[in-house]
Amino acid sequence: TAAPENNAMEISAVIPLYNEAQSLDELCPRLIQTLATLTERFELIFVDDGSTDDSFAVLQNLHRRDSRVKAIRFRKTSASRPRFPPALRRRGGELLSPLMPISRTCRRKFPRC
Repeated sequence: TAAPENNAMEISAVIPLYNEAQSLDELCPRLIQTLATLTERFELIFVDDGSTDDSFAVLQNLHRRDSRVKAIRFRKTSASRPRFPPALRRRGGELLSPLMPISRTCRRKFPRC
């Protein structure tokens, strides 16, 4: 699936992540399904903050399935500060929505997360 070509993005959801390979296949379809109820003109911009797992490879695969899924990759982590500025420069949407990924810890503590 892809965003309509002649229409500008309405929503850019920016999701910082670190070592979330196991949750991305669950998170991404949920976000797409939820945002699709609002508009088809959205994008998901994942900011990989130096993951040491397969997070970026999973994101590349998700992008091949849906061009609205985009990724920015940093080789080294920025510790506790998410790196939003590059994602903000690359966004196309009028509405910016920073989000946090559904982590394995969150799902264990809060099953409805």
